[in-house]
Amino acid sequence: MDLAAVHEELVSELHYGMLSVGKAPISAMGDEFDAFSHQFEALGICHLLEFADESEFLTNLIRSGHARRYFLRRSRAEGNVADRHLALSRTNSFLAAAAAGDGVLARQIADESTETWNPAWEYEDDHHFFLLLHRLVQQGPSFPSGDVPAILTAFERSLDGATSARHAVCHALVAGDASAFLGALSELMQGEAALRDEKRSSAAVHEGDVAYWPHSFVSVEGLALLNLAQLRGISTETGTTLPLCPEIARLPWSTASVEDLFEAMARLP
Repeated sequence: MDLAAVHEELVSELHYGMLSVGKAPISAMGDEFDAFSHQFEALGICHLLEFADESEFLTNLIRSGHARRYFLRRSRAEGNVADRHLALSRTNSFLAAAAAGDGVLARQIADESTETWNPAWEYEDDHHFFLLLHRLVQQGPSFPSGDVPAILTAFERSLDGATSARHAVCHALVAGDASAFLGALSELMQGEAALRDEKRSSAAVHEGDVAYWPHSFVSVEGLALLNLAQLRGISTETGTTLPLCPEIARLPWSTASVEDLFEAMARLP
């Protein structure tokens, strides 16, 4: 698949989709906002892979976060509380904010998110994975405290005896164990890389999902976990190359300012 063509189509889809922002109740737009998040991340990856443009990569990761923040805030304002799109694991927008190094945005998404697991919305282990990472950005230097041990225990219990690289990552973050973290993250990324390579070979599986192609080369989740580990005080310097986490994509924590297109569109008459 031609990356330039993917880039062009993503821009077209986003331009068309953004015209609907603010024009309908938020309860009717969950799918659109999930798509915005996915598409902005993919667009950022296109800029990175085509032009080695870290600035546009960062900008579009943050705009993925803006999409989620806007959806959550309008959902709260409009009483949209029974919507499966509120599930923590519906999008990677929280992870996109963390991967971009925007700690304020990541905390805002965490603070606006529902914390009650709904079995009709998402798998329990996915919920606990995101909830524990939310706690990390919410608590900062005091992590792990409060309900973190209970979240980790619930995460393990939800696995029903199965092994999970995600759980191993979280266990290492709670323990502050750099070696265990890097080992678990490497296992997680190796598994993801193998899965994405397999799926990429079958275009029919992702026909119509133009954003899949760039996502298959870079893991927003992996990049976010590297940044979150640094927030925990874990050194992520290693001589081992992590699949799906190229060095150029590793953005530092910063206070970059990016215009919120969703708020801007909502203000238009």
